[in-house]
Amino acid sequence: MKKTLLYLRVSSKEQELGFSLDAQRNEGVKYAVRMGLDIVRHWQVAESAKAQGRKSFSELFEYAIKNKDIGDILFEKTDRATRNYYDLIKLYELMEKHDKTIHFFKEGFIMDKFSKSQDKLRLDFQVVLAKNYINNLSEETKKGMNEKANSGTYPSVAPIGYLNDRETKKIVIDPKSSPLVKKAFELYSTGNYSLKKLINELYNNGLAIRKSGKKLSKGAMECILKNSIYYGTFKWNEKLYSGDHEPLITKDLFDRVQMAFKRFNKPKMTKRNFAFNGILTCHACGCAITAELKKKKYIYYRCTDSKAICTNVKYVREDHLADMFGVEIKRLEFDEENFAFIKDVLLESHQHEQEQHKETLDELQKQYKEIQEKIHKAYDDKLRGLITEAFWLMRSNTWQLELDDIKANIARFESADVKYLEEGNKILELSKHAYSLYKIQDMHEKAKLAQILSQNSTLDGTTLCFHYRKPFDILAQKGPRQVWLPGQDSNL
Repeated sequence: MKKTLLYLRVSSKEQELGFSLDAQRNEGVKYAVRMGLDIVRHWQVAESAKAQGRKSFSELFEYAIKNKDIGDILFEKTDRATRNYYDLIKLYELMEKHDKTIHFFKEGFIMDKFSKSQDKLRLDFQVVLAKNYINNLSEETKKGMNEKANSGTYPSVAPIGYLNDRETKKIVIDPKSSPLVKKAFELYSTGNYSLKKLINELYNNGLAIRKSGKKLSKGAMECILKNSIYYGTFKWNEKLYSGDHEPLITKDLFDRVQMAFKRFNKPKMTKRNFAFNGILTCHACGCAITAELKKKKYIYYRCTDSKAICTNVKYVREDHLADMFGVEIKRLEFDEENFAFIKDVLLESHQHEQEQHKETLDELQKQYKEIQEKIHKAYDDKLRGLITEAFWLMRSNTWQLELDDIKANIARFESADVKYLEEGNKILELSKHAYSLYKIQDMHEKAKLAQILSQNSTLDGTTLCFHYRKPFDILAQKGPRQVWLPGQDSNL
C-alpha cells in the first residue's frame, strides 16, 4: 500500500459553528481504504486558510518532501487545502518537483505532475473562487456596519472620549477622557497652541493612548480635532451621518478649531492631473514616478529621485507607457475553449459552496434552537426556585448575546452565497474583455483600468515591471499548461 498523508482543516470560525473534523477524518479514511492507500500521519487543525505562512500546512509540506516514500496527500476539498495563492504554489511544487499525488476526496479530484492543463487550470480557478468567497464574507460584514451607520449608530471602535456600550451597541461618553478631549478643542481654538504644545499639556493632565499610556502623536491629535463625531455627526465610507450619541462639543467650537488649522497651515500646491501619476514607483530606488510636460504637448514619466540615490533615471513617453500596460492587459484574454471550461468550473464550485452553506446554516439553526431551549429551561428553574434571580439574569444575558451573534452569522452566510456566482462571473468577464476595453479608452480611462488590474508595479528605466492584482495574476496564466507554465522552475 502507498504511504499517504491526510490533512484535515476547519477555520476557527467554522469550528465554532460545529464543522466536524471527525467527519472529515472518517471520510478520508474510507477513501484511503477504497484507493488502497496507507495513512501514516494526519494533521487535524482549526485555522483559516486565507493567509500564507500557516504552521500546520508548512509542517505537512516539509514532512512530505523529507519522506521520499510518501506518495500521496489527501485533502477533503480544494478550499480545505488552501484559500491563498502562496500555498497553491506549494501544492504544485509537491506535485511537479517531488512527484506527489494530491487527492481532493470529496470532489473526486486527483492531481499529479502528469495532470492535463485543464485540470491544473481548474485547480487554479477553484482557489481564485475560494479566495473570492472569503472576500464576500468580509463584504457582508462591511454591509452590516453600513446599515448600522444608516441608523445613526457609530459602527466601529469608539474614538477617545467615548466608550463602546456592549448592551446598547452604541457609543457613550467616557467620564475619564471626555473632559480632556473637550479641553483640547477649547485650547486649540484660541490659536495659541501648536499640536505639540497641546499634546504635552493634555498629557500632563492625563490624556494618553488607551492601551500604552503613551503621548498622542501629532497625527492622532489632528485626527481628534478634525473628527466631527465630537459635535454629533460622523463620517463612514466618505458619507456624513447624524449620530445618535451625545455630543462632547458644539458645532461652533468645532468650526473655530478648523479655522485655527487654516491659520497654522498654508495651502498645498496642486499638480497637473497626469493619467498614470500615482500608479508606479521606481524599480531601482522605490521613489515615486512623476510626470512632466515637454514642448507643451509631450508627457514624459521618470523617477523623482527624491532620495538622490537613483542610478536609473530615464524618461518614458506617456503613449509608450500606455502601450506597455496594454501588452500586459492583453495577457488576460481567454480563448473560447478555456472560457467555456472555466464557466463550467465556476458552476461546479458554486454547487460545492452551496453544500457548505447548507451545512453551516443547518448547524447555526441547531445551535440557535439549543440556546433557546437552555433559556426556557433556566427560566423554569428560576420560577421553581432552583436558581437565583441573579444567576438567571447573568446566564440569560450571555445566551442572548450568543443568539445575536448566531443571527448575524446567518445573515452574512446567506448574503455571501447570493454573491458567489455573480462575483465569479464578473471576474471572468472583466478578464476576457479587459484588453478590448483598454484599446478604445482615452488615456485617463486606460490608467484607471490598469490600476484595477495591477498593483505594486514599477518602472525600471524605460521598462514596465507589471504585477497583476489578485486574482488576475492567476487568470493571466491561462491556456494550455505547457504554454504558460513551460517547466518546473518557471512554475515555482
